[in-house]
Amino acid sequence: MTGASITPEQQAQTWLRSISKEMHLGQARVLLVRLLQLVAQISVFWFFAKTIHWVIVEQQNVLPEQLVPLACAALIWISLIWLADNLQSHSKYKIETELENRVHRVFKSKHLAITRQHSATYWQQLLLNNISDIGNYLIQYSVQKWLAAATPLVALLVIFPINYVVAIILCVTMPLVPVFMVLVGKGAAALHRKHFITLERLGDMFSDRLKALTLITTSGQHQAQQARLNDASNIVNRKTMSVVSIAFLSTTVLDFFATISMALVAVFIGFSMLGEINIGPEISLQQGLFMLLTAPLLFSELRALGRFYHQKAKAEASAERFALLFDDYESSKNQAAFIGLAWLNFHITMPNLHANKLTLEPGDWVSLQGDSG
Repeated sequence: MTGASITPEQQAQTWLRSISKEMHLGQARVLLVRLLQLVAQISVFWFFAKTIHWVIVEQQNVLPEQLVPLACAALIWISLIWLADNLQSHSKYKIETELENRVHRVFKSKHLAITRQHSATYWQQLLLNNISDIGNYLIQYSVQKWLAAATPLVALLVIFPINYVVAIILCVTMPLVPVFMVLVGKGAAALHRKHFITLERLGDMFSDRLKALTLITTSGQHQAQQARLNDASNIVNRKTMSVVSIAFLSTTVLDFFATISMALVAVFIGFSMLGEINIGPEISLQQGLFMLLTAPLLFSELRALGRFYHQKAKAEASAERFALLFDDYESSKNQAAFIGLAWLNFHITMPNLHANKLTLEPGDWVSLQGDSG
């Protein structure tokens, strides 16, 4: 049985998958609107590049009716951005409300017994921070994960018919971004767990000193306790900066490789239009400008996923607390469930109480009174 035991990390992953399945409808809605937003954005780029081509290359005046497709595509794009943001906020609020209700149901069931298992700082972090971490992970990171996989495919399908060389350059350089993102963020979850524990201990330490303020005053321990709090605060600051440095490193690596990839594409398109490079089909101003506007979409969603990657680490660390809380609640609930009681010839000698048959069903109320109350 030891080899089959589940680690806290595996328990947290299982709980995250289960809660994600329950909230999949909200995630699907946000993802669908984001994909429609992507199509509208690419349409805006195409009509904009076409308009610039008319003005610069063909030396034609753009009539108002020729700007109608560009204006309609831009209006649809802006509307979808607004709709996606509102759906995301609504879904995140719904998830956080559901989690908060579940926690309160556990409190209501176990009353004060469960609150004494952990410190006040622990429950404060659970309600104020960890619930928000789970909501951000399910709505922002989970949706962005699928969007970061779908967007490069859509962009490549659009660019490949125009110029396959540019598509090949992007296919070669694009895998470097997620590879380095995974390498950099590999230990982020462990850092967040340590950070949570450190913050909890600092909060407990500060609360204990406030409760014992009278004792500290009478014993003259102000300086000693202040020094201990300063040392603990410095430790928390160092751990916080280590987490922040990981986030900055991840973002810097993503920006570096995305910049190199875009520089290669821009140089190739520029020299091809000047006639210095004769590889692949010819590139017009409209095609070149459209590819330069569309190519960053391959990396923008991956970079956004990199910004949200710390949410995964925070959610995994928070999920361990929720998994432990809800699993203990469900197990104790199943063990203590009352399914009914039926006794025959019930008898107590003192006081003189007896019954030939006593049947209790779930939901029945029984009043027992005696000298003690």
